[in-house]
Amino acid sequence: MSMHSRRVAPGRGWTRKRVLIAAGGVVGVAAVIAATAVALRATASDAADPVAVTVPVALSGVPVPKDTRIGVIVTLGGSAEGSEWNGAAQGARVAQQRLALGGTAVDLVSEDDHGTADGGKEAVRRLVGKGVSGIVIASSGSHLSGAVAAASAAGVPVILPYAPLPSSAAKAEGSWTFAPTAKAEREALTKAVGAAQRPLHIDAGPRLPDGFAEADRIALQQGADLQALAVEIARRTEADATTNGVYLGVPAEGGTSPGQQPGTANDAVIVSGAPGQQAAIVRALQSRNVGVPIILTGSATGPAFAAALAAQGGSVATNLQTVGAAWGDPIALDATAAGRGMSAFLAGNRLLAQDPGAKNLTGEAAFATVAPAADARSHDAVLSLVRAVCAADSMDPSRVASALGDSALGPQNGGAGPTLDFSRPSALAGPVTPLAASGQDLALRPAAAGTGGGVSLVWFPEPSGR
Repeated sequence: MSMHSRRVAPGRGWTRKRVLIAAGGVVGVAAVIAATAVALRATASDAADPVAVTVPVALSGVPVPKDTRIGVIVTLGGSAEGSEWNGAAQGARVAQQRLALGGTAVDLVSEDDHGTADGGKEAVRRLVGKGVSGIVIASSGSHLSGAVAAASAAGVPVILPYAPLPSSAAKAEGSWTFAPTAKAEREALTKAVGAAQRPLHIDAGPRLPDGFAEADRIALQQGADLQALAVEIARRTEADATTNGVYLGVPAEGGTSPGQQPGTANDAVIVSGAPGQQAAIVRALQSRNVGVPIILTGSATGPAFAAALAAQGGSVATNLQTVGAAWGDPIALDATAAGRGMSAFLAGNRLLAQDPGAKNLTGEAAFATVAPAADARSHDAVLSLVRAVCAADSMDPSRVASALGDSALGPQNGGAGPTLDFSRPSALAGPVTPLAASGQDLALRPAAAGTGGGVSLVWFPEPSGR
């Protein structure tokens, strides 16, 4: 077994009684927090679903053949493309453990793609050799084309929870993504910008969706001076960069900044790029008191953005926004089927973190150290593939791919996030909306040992009346 290939078998340390007791405690905490979070969340237009008395952490009724294996490709190494999703990928372990509690044993086999296309091809080759029935590619970036192409050639279904399908795989069979379509992302960004007339795009990575109207754009080069950038953005947005005050929407003393023509100030900033780069830009803008809305692209919804913002010394401000689907922890506060599904995932995450013998995907660290970052998307990707194995009653990848293409996942069958429809390559069926940042600690996750708290960041759906 290679040093970056690990097989993780499901644990057996939790009885159903302990699961129900612990899950009930999570529900109680969520109920208390929900009362303080109403102002940040959208008002539901539909009647609330009945809420179960207990949270169904154990996933039962998913029989699969003995020795069923699911592959998970991650990117290790802090500087490699796509490595920002390594922590989020640990949600796969939560799915594995919830299935084990329900009587379904599934092995997860992880491989490192090293952030390169060739590494992705090699990772797929290794996983195919180990007999996996499907693969979750828990990374992002252009290098994913290698793994997707190799899996398609081998006839193994793949799910990309954190990235769109590479353009080269547009017609490839057996590939699915949870990423929003360009149209859905464009519409959500337009809603987030709202009434702003002159949004400024700081382009530090992938371009914004085609058709999005940006008034101005600054292309940020690698290694650029972010403090100089922040001074320029403060000038363009007419912020007071020389005091401790924050710009509230009117120029100082009713005038305009030096060199700024009346009516040309930028009234919103959009930042695109990798999570770490977005966090560095946000911190620089905060240091210059830029107070107009700062709208981040969807990669900010992952745990890497919050970690990077904390490392940069930034803060969670009310002017921070992003766009995304309902994958975040605040969904657990809703008295709906979706809320129950997210609550079950979070309860499972807490239970696994309490098991001293539980390891992360690579088997090199205690799961408790990664539980704060474990994400619902990787959980739902693994669960979708396992349910497809069950439906196919076979570990054969081609039969699993066929069964997956006829399936859907939602809270009614164990999903933690929005509804997924695998009849199309873009499986996300739930809406993509503006999300508002909050520093509120929902107390639904275990704290990372030795972090001293860090930055607490959750993304709430914005009020529908925006």
